[in-house]
Amino acid sequence: MATVLVVDDSAVDRQLVQGILRHEDSFTVVTANDGQAALDVIPDCLPDVVITDLQMPQLDGLQLVRTIKDEYPWIPVILITSVGSEEIAATALASGAASYVPKQHIARDLADTVMRVLLASSDDMVQPRVMHHLVRDNCEFEFPNDLSTLQSVSHHLKQALRCLPLGDEVERIRAGIALDEALMNAYLHGNLEVRTEVAGVDREAFLEVAERRRFEPEFNERKLHVSMDLSRKAARFVIRDDGHGFDVASFENAADQFDMQQPTGRGIVLMRSMMDEVQYNDVGNEVTLVKHAVSEDASDEDDDA
Repeated sequence: MATVLVVDDSAVDRQLVQGILRHEDSFTVVTANDGQAALDVIPDCLPDVVITDLQMPQLDGLQLVRTIKDEYPWIPVILITSVGSEEIAATALASGAASYVPKQHIARDLADTVMRVLLASSDDMVQPRVMHHLVRDNCEFEFPNDLSTLQSVSHHLKQALRCLPLGDEVERIRAGIALDEALMNAYLHGNLEVRTEVAGVDREAFLEVAERRRFEPEFNERKLHVSMDLSRKAARFVIRDDGHGFDVASFENAADQFDMQQPTGRGIVLMRSMMDEVQYNDVGNEVTLVKHAVSEDASDEDDDA
């Protein structure tokens, strides 16, 4: 059972988050009323993930993200964002946070986000040590609209990332989350064209519509195309779907405005925050993600991570 540390100066919000997570029967929940209290309790509970509000007295969420990254670089942090905290949240994501959940969507999205971050963390931690010594890997995949196959490909790509020196475990987790976002966008929004107006913003509804569309003639012949070129210096991933694409400019504008309370542009926000380069083709059905090593000389300093 995973241990989750919830950090919020509002007792009401702490109880709300605690109740949502305990309802899942998958988490042990520990709470702290501000960032400093969280740092005091981390050595005792050693959480698998931290969920934090951004605006708190003494030590705010941004400072907490930075301190955890320095002192506990293997612990991922999820932000709870509210209206007015977008600028701080953007900085926190750039500083090492693993994901975010808008406060108004906590009941719907929090447990799923925690599970996805924990899964990325678990996948990364169990990779064989031999992957640290991989010098180069180049591969291409072409596969049908099948979620289990997509997840297997994602696992392979994240395993290969072990050869790229990134400094700490959370950076690898973040890169894996960005890959997951790109793959799921190509699967759901690209090939199967499941839009917000089709299934609302409920994740289960998205997946139900996607499962039906997999067998419809208009969609079932489409493929996902994934290539990876990875070395000790950089990783380059290209993910393409056979869909009609989308208006890249409008979605990038939505991401630039950084309205974290809306689902539109969320994937682009996370990918931009966690990868060094993110670029779409003109059609909008292909994205290129690039992650660079922490040093140009491809130091082996994290081989023992």
